[in-house]
Amino acid sequence: MTSAATLATPDRPRIAVVLTDGLTPWPDENPPCRIIAALIGSAAPQPPSRVETVRIPT
Repeated sequence: MTSAATLATPDRPRIAVVLTDGLTPWPDENPPCRIIAALIGSAAPQPPSRVETVRIPT
């Protein structure tokens, strides 16, 4: 199931954790749940301010 399909279900998650190099195409609108991005590598670009972040050094 895609992330869009998952977020559209009645039992959608309250939190989504994304492991990313920071090049993720973030949606323009706020998602219906809390988003936490684990940014892999010190050079990973910062996601939008509505996304909570944790940096994982390599």
